[in-house]
Amino acid sequence: ADSDSIQSGRSGVRASSSSQLEQHPAVPLTVEAVHADPAATIEAIQRLTRAETGTSSSSDNSTLPADQQQPQGPLQVLAAAAASASIRAQQYWQSLLTALAAAYAAVTANLSKFPSWVAAQKLQKLREAADEHPQDAVKQAAYLAALNQSHPRDVLARVEAKKYASSPAVVVEYLKALVATERLNEYADAASSSSDASAT
Repeated sequence: ADSDSIQSGRSGVRASSSSQLEQHPAVPLTVEAVHADPAATIEAIQRLTRAETGTSSSSDNSTLPADQQQPQGPLQVLAAAAASASIRAQQYWQSLLTALAAAYAAVTANLSKFPSWVAAQKLQKLREAADEHPQDAVKQAAYLAALNQSHPRDVLARVEAKKYASSPAVVVEYLKALVATERLNEYADAASSSSDASAT
């Protein structure tokens, strides 16, 4: 009976000491626990030693140079690759947006010049047609009408040169050019001056 009680007492001490070591591994080992179950005590010490070794090795690994550190885990490698890819994608889209903005500005600038370019091309074709057919009054009037919109003085010079066919439409364009260049006022002033001179 005494041996059974001693054995049960040892088992109880072993279970309590083992549970205490598992729940509180940092608690100092007691003499009672060592005497009760040396094997469990050694195992607990080994667990504590392995835990401390793992902690110190992980902390030392963070202070080592990059070429001496232990390899990162798969999740860390994937996270680093994803972050790098995100940065490269952001830089790519920024450069692409900058290029698109520059292209849009260039296209807008060219489009603003497009109407004047079209008008110049149309005027050039009308002039070529009028020069190729100097006795065609229709072509002369069409060219003078387009020329009058930007260069009325050239209309006056062309009509007054008397090298091309004339028509009522040509006369109308000539009068428009006189008004635009204020030559008509000069004729009026000259006519009034001549009438005053004849009256005296």
